[in-house]
Amino acid sequence: MVPPNRYVVTEDQAGTRLDLFLARQDPDHSRSLYQRAIAEGRVRLNGRRARKWERLSPGDTIEVDPFGPPAVAPVPDPSVPFVVVHEDDAVLVVDKPAGVPVHPHRPEEKGTLANGLVARFPDLVGVGPQPLEPGLVHRLDTQTSGLLVVARTPAAFRSLASQFAARTVEKVYIALVLGSPPAQTTITTPIGHHPTDPRRMIVEGDPAGPPRSPRPAATHVAIRRRYAGYAEVEVRITTGRMHQIRAHLASIGHPLAGDALYQTPSQFARDRLGLARPFLHAARLAFDHPTDGRRIEVSAPLPPDLVAVLARLEEAGTDETPAEREPAAPRPARRRTARKPAVKPEGPRFIRRPGGGKASPPADEGAARPSPAQAKEAETPRSWLDLEVPSDEEIEV
Repeated sequence: MVPPNRYVVTEDQAGTRLDLFLARQDPDHSRSLYQRAIAEGRVRLNGRRARKWERLSPGDTIEVDPFGPPAVAPVPDPSVPFVVVHEDDAVLVVDKPAGVPVHPHRPEEKGTLANGLVARFPDLVGVGPQPLEPGLVHRLDTQTSGLLVVARTPAAFRSLASQFAARTVEKVYIALVLGSPPAQTTITTPIGHHPTDPRRMIVEGDPAGPPRSPRPAATHVAIRRRYAGYAEVEVRITTGRMHQIRAHLASIGHPLAGDALYQTPSQFARDRLGLARPFLHAARLAFDHPTDGRRIEVSAPLPPDLVAVLARLEEAGTDETPAEREPAAPRPARRRTARKPAVKPEGPRFIRRPGGGKASPPADEGAARPSPAQAKEAETPRSWLDLEVPSDEEIEV
């Protein structure tokens, strides 16, 4: 049996996160691989099962079970659909359709973008630290469509990874949100994992509780067009957190259309479009070429399912905010006058009989009773000024 690898933390290494410490000690294995090993219980800190977010102290002892044989590359699957938008010797940019996962979690899986990539570009095998993610520098959610950049060489992978880390890669998304957000807004609330729901991310300050391991995030939102109950927006992100756009937009009360995971029950009930996936598309991507440094800019149009949704909303018309409408002419001030005292109509006096019953004129006055129409007119206000009208703030619109 192969003994575990053993490390002792020195003074200058104190305060480092455990997973980062291990990745620095063993450059042959990535930080994410060590995070997986920690989650699987194959890393021990001072004799007990370790947690990846723990900070180390001087003298801490770490034991790591040795890694098994490296995982094999994804199984080639030429049936996976995707469009190559840019191709050269160093990089690829592909347009991924919604519903296609980016990479498999087990070697035998098929149907992911990685399976399709190695079927068409076998030279991707072995590029990057993750064997099941050949050449993939970043990811998209399974139900998100749009652009992904893929490195074809180890040098290109390192260059692109450093650009993502330095936040110099331009990533622009087109989204449809519920409601009518401001014309421009920036959301910078840190994002972390939901404390009880592993599927979701939440922002700091969420009523669900403090997020686990929150990290900085920045999302810039600008209105493209408003519709009745919805708004088409352009979203730019400088960070790349899991579900960043979905969680950030939900945090300001404007979740993505079709995003049942992040909508509240009332928002889900209002979302009448019947989308089978969140309305989110990675539309533009720009980065410096790893070889010659020239700026590469690519774009991908909205897929047909999202185009059809906007066409339906277009037919229903736009919904401009009050600030975007033409200013309305001011209302004339409502003139209020003192009410005149009621004038008793001339005619017979009616006397109610003792014990109830219908009223009748006195015996010495033989004038006829008022007709039903006359009685109704007497009960009707003579002017709209006599009516109780709610103020503008009380009227639901």
